Amino acid sequence: MKKLNQLLPIDSDLAIESIYSDSRKVRPNSIFFCLDGLSVNGHQFIEEAIYKGAVCIVHSKDVSVKNKDIVYYQVKDTLKCLNEVACKFYDDPSQQLNMIGVTGTNGKTIVSMLIYQIAKKIMPFGYIGTHHVLFNKETCECEFTTPEIIFLQEHLRKMVNAGIQGACLEVSSHGLALGRVAGVDFDMAVFTNLSPEHLDFHGSMENYIKAKLKLFEGLRSDAVAIVNRDDEEMFNRISTLTKAHVLSFGIHHEADIQAIKIVLKLKETSFEVLYDGYTYPVKTTLIGQFNIYHILAAILALLQIGFTIEQAIEAIEEVDNIEGRLEYVETGHKFHAFVDNGHSPQHYEQVLSYASKVVGEGRIIAVFGSVGKREFKKRQVLGEIADHYCDHIILTEEDPRDEDTEEICEQIKKGIKKTKNVVITDRETAIYQAVEIANPNDIILILGKGEEQTMYKRRGQVPYIGDKQALLNAIEEVYGGEEDYEL
Repeated sequence: MKKLNQLLPIDSDLAIESIYSDSRKVRPNSIFFCLDGLSVNGHQFIEEAIYKGAVCIVHSKDVSVKNKDIVYYQVKDTLKCLNEVACKFYDDPSQQLNMIGVTGTNGKTIVSMLIYQIAKKIMPFGYIGTHHVLFNKETCECEFTTPEIIFLQEHLRKMVNAGIQGACLEVSSHGLALGRVAGVDFDMAVFTNLSPEHLDFHGSMENYIKAKLKLFEGLRSDAVAIVNRDDEEMFNRISTLTKAHVLSFGIHHEADIQAIKIVLKLKETSFEVLYDGYTYPVKTTLIGQFNIYHILAAILALLQIGFTIEQAIEAIEEVDNIEGRLEYVETGHKFHAFVDNGHSPQHYEQVLSYASKVVGEGRIIAVFGSVGKREFKKRQVLGEIADHYCDHIILTEEDPRDEDTEEICEQIKKGIKKTKNVVITDRETAIYQAVEIANPNDIILILGKGEEQTMYKRRGQVPYIGDKQALLNAIEEVYGGEEDYEL
């Protein structure tokens, strides 16, 4: 609890028990912030907030009718004010944590989870990112990759109170553009890679890049920026604008840490790490060349928080594949299967290119779709990439929202010129079909959803069993528990 005059320059010692920007959540003795969102004007909900117990209203637009028992405080920028007040209300928790932010088009979750899983071996550590908040034995779901301001500050405070010393936060371009992390004091920021994505939200590639750069613009001079050296444009831009000390990782360019002598296999990857003039062998179940970048980034981050290079590599080698991230699924049969939740064209290129290198004499069967109500231009591109690498394509639903799944699939098909393809709108049925047609040595790639347990449809978010479980169910149904040699 705080006094109002501790949070805002107001001559009032009202007791404030909570702060909100969502009128539906308001409780007694709270401050309500009238945020203007993408589709909602928070000023429309002032009366509802007061009815539910708000005693102070922070607003940017004029309020024509005011309640004499309520404190009104007008500002130019409600979002900026919310960030400042949230930090004060929760006693600036990020300043008491070793905060690591990870951004980039792909790889945020893998890099963040690698850092989290390994760092907690030597210190109490937390994670906030896609769908979850994790620390100690606590698990909490969050709605966005980078949660909104109040949720974020509240859970950082919970970490501090629980004795957590450091935390890794996935930082999305939406989170940066919407100011969700403006009140977070980062000690380290990691940039993974960049490719066109979310342009329906950002409007242009340059706006998307500028959103990513915000994370590095805000770093202190004693902070560290860890940057992909092989993404030359972003490396140069980040190095130019940030005050932080820049460290680099890469494969094709000389960097502070570099991977050489790479060998890609179906179930493992091996390479050598070149660091500080010495080489160190690495063998990991994280597969695909793109995961080598993620490993290098994680190692650099771990070195900054106290690990030796030997300790970091040993810990990396012990980490199992991250659920839903090009995850190899044991089928019990002579074909191979992977589930992966990546959905950008760049990621499809990486995953399918990897599959083409390890498939041998088998075929590549891909099951995927494209999300509804966004990024329409990428649909044909996904079709073109799949057409280049695949032998059979099954198009299906992937969070269609209120768009027609068949129409989305038809737009993907515009990029498919030579590969056999079929549209099966129900995702579980599509996965069943992939299993049914798979021959020995084939690779099934189920793309776009991964471990996600929900599907966004016309009526909103509905339960979904997840691609891995759908795959296992299909194998059980097709083979009835029998091994290939028994058939």
